[in-house]
Amino acid sequence: MKILLKPIHISPTLRRIFISAGIAFGIILAEYLLGNWFNFLFDDSSLLSVVHSILPQYNDEEDDVVFFNVGFDKQLVAVRDEFGDSIGNTAITDRSVLMKFLDIAERADYRYIFLDVRFEEGVKTDIDSLLFQKIKGMPRVVISTHSQAGGYQIADSSLLPKAAFADYFSTYFSGFTSYSYLQDDKESVALRLFRDLDGGDVVRRGPLFFSNGRLCNNMQFLMFRDEDILDPETPLSKYPPFGGEVLNVNSEDELLYQMKGKIVVVGDMDNDTHTTYAGNVQGPLLNIRAYDYLRKGRHCLNPFTMILLFVVYASISFSILYSRPGSNPGIIRNQMLRHPLLSFFCLALGWSFVLFVLKILFFSIFKTSILIAIPSTVFSILSMPNNYIDFRKELC
Repeated sequence: MKILLKPIHISPTLRRIFISAGIAFGIILAEYLLGNWFNFLFDDSSLLSVVHSILPQYNDEEDDVVFFNVGFDKQLVAVRDEFGDSIGNTAITDRSVLMKFLDIAERADYRYIFLDVRFEEGVKTDIDSLLFQKIKGMPRVVISTHSQAGGYQIADSSLLPKAAFADYFSTYFSGFTSYSYLQDDKESVALRLFRDLDGGDVVRRGPLFFSNGRLCNNMQFLMFRDEDILDPETPLSKYPPFGGEVLNVNSEDELLYQMKGKIVVVGDMDNDTHTTYAGNVQGPLLNIRAYDYLRKGRHCLNPFTMILLFVVYASISFSILYSRPGSNPGIIRNQMLRHPLLSFFCLALGWSFVLFVLKILFFSIFKTSILIAIPSTVFSILSMPNNYIDFRKELC
């Protein structure tokens, strides 16, 4: 007995919806992959500078963090080559000030200490061994390290268990673009804090990233408050020099009270700055803001925003593919014919403007940045005429 299978008939409208949905899914997938692997190539966050200056944005504050500024605590030391010969001098963070800080901090009931200080090979002082021993002996302490590809080599390999990466991606036009939690599959400072303080994690599975079972971003766009931005007309930050002022004005008991229950950050708050869409922001603050995103779950993908983007991209794809001259009439095409003025403005401004407005809305409402370069490219390709005859028809 021969069984005949009747082919499934899909209506033209349903087929068009499936195609548009497939394009939308492909755009979202490409946005995620490129945004988490090559974000610095496609970043367009500089477009948000004007929006930041007009609309109120990020309001959250890390009230459990205290910053100590060692930007003016410097000492001059010799720089030596691989043969141990002096090749000049350089200014580094004063090791005696750091030792004084650690002597006080080891008696404090702090939550965590982040030393955003460079301990680079070839630059040594007389108290380095004592300082490093102190760091290794204190609990819940992390120091910043950097990629060897950039020429950085930590002074003492025994410090590596206490070190985490604090590098940033940047572009020529917009400076700092995003914070990477896993840097070459190695943990960043923010991720170290997240693991130790909150028991959370970010792991890579192939090209995807997950946090506690949820799909998340590895390269995270960060937002900033007006208070975070350094005033270009003011030469000094709001953080007083630690060695020259804080140690002289405050007693040790007062410093112990300031550190109690806090994440204590020690770094250069005046010279270690990075250009962002909002202005210049200190490097130590970038790490803390990235950690704040982690503990609040803001690095995880929001299902609502993903669905909203999917609907928008699918609608635009449907409009481009099936509302052009020569295509069968549809709902969107009929609406365009009924409202010629609206159609004129859409054609005049193009999809790039629509996506730019979408980017502003997502930035203002959902506090995130989407890469409009990808959908702009896709929609431009879809909008190209199939041949010269179609091109003439669109001109007419």
